[in-house]
Amino acid sequence: MTEKNSAGIKEAVVIALWAFALIAAYDLADTAMRLYSGGGQAAAAGWNMTLTVCAVAAGCVIVYFALTRCAASFTYEARGKDLLITRKIGHREKTVRIKYEHIVLFSRKRPVKPIKPIYKMRKTVFSNKNTYYLVYKSKSAQGTVVFEPSETLAAEITSKMKEGSYKWQK
Repeated sequence: MTEKNSAGIKEAVVIALWAFALIAAYDLADTAMRLYSGGGQAAAAGWNMTLTVCAVAAGCVIVYFALTRCAASFTYEARGKDLLITRKIGHREKTVRIKYEHIVLFSRKRPVKPIKPIYKMRKTVFSNKNTYYLVYKSKSAQGTVVFEPSETLAAEITSKMKEGSYKWQK
């Protein structure tokens, strides 16, 4: 079974709203500095430069989040005895391959002490409604994967895992 997801439109809308709020805050601060500068052109120019630098830096942060969150595609694939989870952003691709027998925990609840590295392979940023946490350990690798499979894929994962080799928590 294979599922393909792309990052949400909701996050793109929120990022656009933050960008508009940033522009509005910049305009308000610029207007306030011009009104209350008291005729000091040097002070007004200094504040204007500071506001411009802050606006450009905040804009870069917004663009970074837009590119890393909204341009991503995720593939969750149950293949034989393995679970493949792939995140693709542009030309960069990260794949985590986990054998069902190495799964220690598969849960909707966040583990108390997640094992690092933690791979965030989910499309939403603001909501944890459909999030699953998968902790795996083997001789060569260990880690935690945070992802958003459908209910059918989650049921397939739990059915393929060996009895007694995992803890399932709703």
